[in-house]
Amino acid sequence: QSDYRLVWQILAGATLVFVVFFLWNRRLAREVAVRQRIAGDLMRSEARLSEEKHHLEQARQALLHLNQTLETKVGQRTAELESANQAKSAFLANMSHEIRTPMNAIIGFAQVLARDPELTDSQREGLAIIQRSGDHLLTLINDILDMAKISAARATGTDGTRNPARLLTARMC
Repeated sequence: QSDYRLVWQILAGATLVFVVFFLWNRRLAREVAVRQRIAGDLMRSEARLSEEKHHLEQARQALLHLNQTLETKVGQRTAELESANQAKSAFLANMSHEIRTPMNAIIGFAQVLARDPELTDSQREGLAIIQRSGDHLLTLINDILDMAKISAARATGTDGTRNPARLLTARMC
């Protein structure tokens, strides 16, 4: 009977070891499955991040290209505007001479004619109107040219000739 008892104790011990080993193996299998699931999730996340990184790089390249295109267009437009401003300045400089010279001639002739002692009152009144209108037009022309010089000075960053007193004293017809 003692031999059976020893066999039963060995069998009980072996069964206990087997049960402990089995339970520990199941626990390890569950942990391995969890880690494999986590590893799979990480690999999928890494693939998505890599794809997003690729899309972001493409978007960055597109933005850089767009920025370069816009910078080129801004440069071209700035050059066009500077050219137009120079053309405007040249036009105004030429018009200054072309308009002032005849206007001064009209005003001068009106002054010469006004000295004639044989003029009637009606003729003197007409010459006074011509002279006032000519003076007014000359003032307007000078004001326009002054404004153009101020505008050109702002565009080029230099000080233009400014005559605020003349601008304020301009007369209206």
